[in-house]
Amino acid sequence: MPHSPRFEFGPFQLDLNDRLLTRAGEVISLRPKATEILVRLVTNAGQLIKRDELLKEVWPDTFVEESNLSQPSSRSEKPSGMTAANLDT
Repeated sequence: MPHSPRFEFGPFQLDLNDRLLTRAGEVISLRPKATEILVRLVTNAGQLIKRDELLKEVWPDTFVEESNLSQPSSRSEKPSGMTAANLDT
């Protein structure tokens, strides 16, 4: 059975195949676009991701209003305990 690619940062684990974020074994529910943004950030840790690149990857063939970009990463979406330091892998 192939092992699923998984990243760990701080107390969090992100399973790339299942697009599943967990903390201490408990699943953390994220909206699909927030999950895709997190996947892009984690898999490109240590690299600068330009906003335009992120838009093309997460919202292909879609026009996205600037005001909508903050919604997936709003406080209500951020799992408890997740900080920028957790993503510094």
